[in-house]
Amino acid sequence: MLGFEAMDLVEEKYLNEALGKKYRQRPAIVNWWLRGGIAAAVAAAFVIIFAGVVNYFPVTAYAMSKIGFLGDLARAVTLDESMRVCLEKEYAQYVGEKKTTADGNASEVCCMVVDASRVSIFFQTEIPGRGKISHERDGQKVFDVNIQEEPGNIGYTSTIISTDAENLYEYRMDFMDKKIPEIMNFRINYYEVGKDGDEKIASYSDYTLYPDMKYAKVVKTYEVNKSFYVEGQKITIESLEIYPTQAKLLLQSDKGNTARLNDISVLLYDDKGREYKQNRNGTVGTYGEDGNLDAKWYESSYFTDTDSITAVIDGVEMIPEEKRYGGISYKNKQIDNMPDGVSLKEMALEKDGRLKIELNVPEANGKWAYIMRWEYIGKEKPGDSDRDIVVSARAISSEGEKDGHVLSENETNGAITRKELTIGENPSFDELHYIPDYTEGDYRAEWLYAPMVKLDTPVTVRIK
Repeated sequence: MLGFEAMDLVEEKYLNEALGKKYRQRPAIVNWWLRGGIAAAVAAAFVIIFAGVVNYFPVTAYAMSKIGFLGDLARAVTLDESMRVCLEKEYAQYVGEKKTTADGNASEVCCMVVDASRVSIFFQTEIPGRGKISHERDGQKVFDVNIQEEPGNIGYTSTIISTDAENLYEYRMDFMDKKIPEIMNFRINYYEVGKDGDEKIASYSDYTLYPDMKYAKVVKTYEVNKSFYVEGQKITIESLEIYPTQAKLLLQSDKGNTARLNDISVLLYDDKGREYKQNRNGTVGTYGEDGNLDAKWYESSYFTDTDSITAVIDGVEMIPEEKRYGGISYKNKQIDNMPDGVSLKEMALEKDGRLKIELNVPEANGKWAYIMRWEYIGKEKPGDSDRDIVVSARAISSEGEKDGHVLSENETNGAITRKELTIGENPSFDELHYIPDYTEGDYRAEWLYAPMVKLDTPVTVRIK
């Protein structure tokens, strides 16, 4: 049974019990937006609700080779090397459940891939994805994705990832430091779209999923606790956690540092010269409460035969404390302390009292720049007790043929997610903000961008 020896956690009697069950599952496809939020086409919403009940369900059928589709599924997951290896090594929890609504909408959840920090649900639906059906045609059904959770804030970031197979999707949840729930209710909502573009729910299918806790505990931890200095700042690599689907490099910035660690270029290599790159889908990094980068996420070496892993640090992004914030002034048409390379494209006060701010930064090293967020610092206004840092939309502009690649980034609740986009030559990134009810002097920018400074001499740290 390919891959089971590497896991050291599956017993033959458990497999035999699981294989006696009959469950089925499949995946689906989602187009992402490039500008200003989600595309107008709303389609089937996949709703995850976490139940507080602890009814353990004896589900797992790990021997995916006996099901037949796993090889095709692995080939369809083209962008994520770690996930492809997991599927090739039969590290999967079989579900295989089909449902059809009363009005004929069919879907199937085929399998889950679970580890200590992530759940991936592979599913399929026959309804075309976002943008595949025109809104001008009354009565057509489309689907989109809308994630909801029960009150109690389970705490995760989610991503819908397209595959190369038609109508096949991966719905990925990164829990980071949160506990994976033992029961998840997965709902697929189907919408009818009218001539005016309005949509109404037509039907839905509910699935109850049970992530296997045997997989949810799988992690290898290598303690490092080695410090180095970059641009005069002390940084410590605390440990490397390796899961079947990804690896997490834990970092710590010294309390005496005078600059915030915005990002760091760390390459991971093993003794055979293989490079483990950063995640291309899902969580890329997380920040601590002090604003410093505290973890980076990489491809996994869990299933590889390697005796050592070495980290090579060759670049850093630092934001000095005195450069971290800048006052916003419409009167002077400027924002103070702007980072190198950032320009103010437009600042305009609109009729409804909103201040429009559009920033631009050139693309560098295939990285989507995340420039700033704004913060209300004035006296409280009526109804403004919930004011907080807000970021609106970003966009790509480029010249020439579409032959370049860039990894877009988005931050939610302190976690960065990333996906790959194809763009033209000489790309730059625009970031658009709207500050409602703008009052002069009551707002400031917090800068989230700094140019990457390459080190003359890379720093090498042996991890294991």
